[in-house]
Amino acid sequence: MWNRRSGSASLLILAGGLLLAGLGILFSYYFSQNANRQVEYVRGVQRRELGYAAMAELTVDDSLTALATTEDFIFQPDGITAKVTKTVTVSSDNNFRLREVQVASGTEKFCLTQQSFIPSAAVQTRAGSYALSSAVAVSSSKVKYMNGAAYSSGKTFNMPKYDLTNCIEYDQTEINHYGLGGNINYYSKNLTLPKMTYDGNAFVIVEGNLTISNGAVFNGRTVFLVLGTTTINANVRMQDVFLLSNGTVTLGSGCNITGHLRTNMTFDLKGNSNFVAREDAGRAFNGVVFIK
Repeated sequence: MWNRRSGSASLLILAGGLLLAGLGILFSYYFSQNANRQVEYVRGVQRRELGYAAMAELTVDDSLTALATTEDFIFQPDGITAKVTKTVTVSSDNNFRLREVQVASGTEKFCLTQQSFIPSAAVQTRAGSYALSSAVAVSSSKVKYMNGAAYSSGKTFNMPKYDLTNCIEYDQTEINHYGLGGNINYYSKNLTLPKMTYDGNAFVIVEGNLTISNGAVFNGRTVFLVLGTTTINANVRMQDVFLLSNGTVTLGSGCNITGHLRTNMTFDLKGNSNFVAREDAGRAFNGVVFIK
């Protein structure tokens, strides 16, 4: 009887030992996995911080042309190597730039991209000097509607060459609800912007005709490239606009526009409006930096 009890006790002790060993292995595994997750979290933070720092370097100089470089960095605490690749591509006329940054460590990558529009020096100079500029002179009967705004005529321009593969196409329903975004976007048809208040900066390429509804208000900086005609209806407010239109620009009465409007045709003014030139109207437009 004593031997059976002794054997049972031994089994219980053995079972308890195995249980403790199992728990030890389980906790060791848990803490090991938790430690790995913590290390990966730190790596992720380092990838993001390094990526945004590299992008900031690329945006300092707007004159930067094509670039492709790769640098190695050592992450702590595990000493893993991260490769930072910076790329800048430009359009054939040098008006558009695409900046891209990739930070790769192990099998993980963090990628950022930014689009920019940088008008030529000649375009910037004219934009800073005149509120209105047309290739065909405004008729003498309608010049009075400019209220003495700085105006020039007789100069055409080439529409900047853009690569639509790097742009996002607008959706009319989304515009009606949310307005315009801060990236370089385009619309492949005729575009009508409804009456609403548009906050923030926006860059809009319109492959058809652009119509801005009565009473629309633009509080941020807005750049328009319009391949067709442009119609800005009555009582529109624009605080900082830069517009290039291949076709005629029609302007309703009661508008208050600060910036630069330019057309390869003429202005058709329907009544009195106020136009104010802005010295930096043609400055570079940098879209928001977003994760690719």
